[in-house]
Order: sequence, then C-alpha cells, then structure tokens
Amino acid sequence: MQQEQKRYTRIAKLRYNEKLTYQAIADIVGLSKQRVYQIIKEGGELSNAVRRKQKELDALNKEKKNGERARKIMELRYKNGLTMQVIGKRFGIKRARVSQIIKAENNKM
Repeated sequence: MQQEQKRYTRIAKLRYNEKLTYQAIADIVGLSKQRVYQIIKEGGELSNAVRRKQKELDALNKEKKNGERARKIMELRYKNGLTMQVIGKRFGIKRARVSQIIKAENNKM
C-alpha cells in the first residue's frame, strides 16, 4: 500500500510540481493522454495503472538481467573453463542452478 502511494505521489509530482503535460505522463505510464486526463480529473486509479506498467518494466528488466547472467555463465564455463562450483560461488548460486542455466542455454542453441 505504501509503495502504491509513493507511485501515485510521483505521478502527482510529475503533473503538478514538474509541470509535465498529460502526454508526458501518458508516455511514462503507458496510457493514452485522454485516459490520464480522465483519471486525474476523477482522482481515480492512476496508481494502479502505474503499478501495472512498473510490473511490466520489472519483468522485462529481470528477463534482460537473467539473459546477461546466463551469457556470462556460459562464457565462464566454456571460454574460461571454470567449474560449475566456482561459477556458482561467483554468482551466489548453487552448482545445480548453474547446471540448469547451462542446460537451458544449450537447449536454446
């Protein structure tokens, strides 16, 4: 609940303190300009829209981060010849998880 309030406050600041246009806010939260205007006018669920967009962005960032981690693991394993145990220690994961990541990456190829 507190996090949702922070997001709504951020949007309110974008509109009222930083004097952003409805279009700029719409671009940030991924809604139409008219919908942002309607939500602000009604005092409605802008925070929910922001939360949904944030979840989408978080999922994309996590996917990107995992892809980079998998690439690094593959490089350490096959280019540098490190053991799965050593790689696991570097990334703070168990050897079995390293094995799973390598297997998944090999299946992608």
